[in-house]
Order: sequence, then C-alpha cells, then structure tokens
Amino acid sequence: PKEAKPVFEKSIALKPDYGLPHYSLGKVLAGEGQSQAAARELERAVRFEPDLAQAYYQLGRVYAALGEAEKSKQAYHTFENLKKNEDSEDQRLQKDVTRDLAGP
Repeated sequence: PKEAKPVFEKSIALKPDYGLPHYSLGKVLAGEGQSQAAARELERAVRFEPDLAQAYYQLGRVYAALGEAEKSKQAYHTFENLKKNEDSEDQRLQKDVTRDLAGP
C-alpha cells in the first residue's frame, strides 16, 4: 500500500543492494501508475535478487504498460522458468520429507 512506500524507501537507503525492498517499492509504484519508476525499482530488484520470480512477473506487467512488448515477453519467460524450478524444488523437498517421515 501507499503508506508502506516510506518504509521501503528507508529500507533501500539502509541496504541499497537488497532486492526485496526494491521489489516492494516497484510494486507500489506500478499500482500508482508510475510505470517508469516501477521499472527502475524492479530492475534493481532482479539485479540484486536474480531468482526473485515475482519481480520478473511485475516487470512483465510494467513493461507491457510501457509498450515494451519484447522486454515484457522476456520478463514473463524468466518468471515462468523460475516458477518451474521452484515447483520442481518443492516437489523434491516434499519427496524428501515423505521419505524421512516413513523412516528406514
């Protein structure tokens, strides 16, 4: 929400190379229709947190709003690939848990 914007900005000032506050601020800016500023923050987010799938999804939306069709397509593609990897990892973890609970 808009009220959280100063919190994200302060977080960025304290630790500028941490991706999550950039992502959060970018999402707020996108919601306010500030697509250019949102794109800058989301680009920073993925530079610092390249596996942050949600940031690529938001970038896809922002790039589309800016008329950047190719960038939007690339961002969505990266998002989909990251989500597939997350799903695969979740499945592996679930198998490990199931195996461990079953015992020797």
